[in-house]
Amino acid sequence: MQERQTSQLSTELDCRIQTNLAFGNTDLTAWLLEKLQLRRGERLLDVGCGTGKHLIPFAKAIGSEFACTGVDLSAESLAKAKESAQREGVKINFIQLNMDELHPLDPSQQYDTITAIYSAYYSNNVPQLLLNMTRVLKPGGRIVIMGPYADNNKEWFDFLNQFMTLSQQVAKSSTTFMFDDILPFACSRFEHVKCYRFVNRVVIPSLDDLRNYWKSNIYYDEKLDESFERAAAEHFKHSNTFQFNKVALYAEMINPC
Repeated sequence: MQERQTSQLSTELDCRIQTNLAFGNTDLTAWLLEKLQLRRGERLLDVGCGTGKHLIPFAKAIGSEFACTGVDLSAESLAKAKESAQREGVKINFIQLNMDELHPLDPSQQYDTITAIYSAYYSNNVPQLLLNMTRVLKPGGRIVIMGPYADNNKEWFDFLNQFMTLSQQVAKSSTTFMFDDILPFACSRFEHVKCYRFVNRVVIPSLDDLRNYWKSNIYYDEKLDESFERAAAEHFKHSNTFQFNKVALYAEMINPC
């Protein structure tokens, strides 16, 4: 899979994160910390950590040096994550690794919490990825997968459909992935599964900001720029903002002790 298709190019990833943060009404990191209730000293593995947006606050909450490990395919994103961690004064293990090749990095190394926040759908073999996660999970530990579902991005996708056809892979990862791939695994292998719905209403205030968001997505195609500009200009003739919902499902699978 090409690096852009993994959505881990740091500049583009940061643009999407900043769009959701600056123009959204809910802080995902704060929401995650409330749900996770991380304990001091526990060991955490973040799969597809990207630039460390969530992992660094996780590490601060846990408090112990090198208790957290982040793995990601992109060297560029990991370099940025390392810089951010150093600036924030937290010590984290960062490993460049394709998530599909996840395996025990040390036979004795297991984790209390394994997270994959908006990343598991980039796997080429989701069932194997989930099995590999269970192999590095401590008894009594938990796996937390979060990803888009249901009517996520509906207004945005309706807008794009005026001038392009999204691939089946993008449509699946953005709407049905959690139902199709994660929940069946969770319910068949874990006695205790907790799910929470997350909604972030994003209000983009200008055509320039919408253009930046368009260019940051993995399905961006510069050949469609003119079509985008026409559709966006028409939209802003009738509205001062562009609004859509980012909808996600948080699934927490708890391993028996």
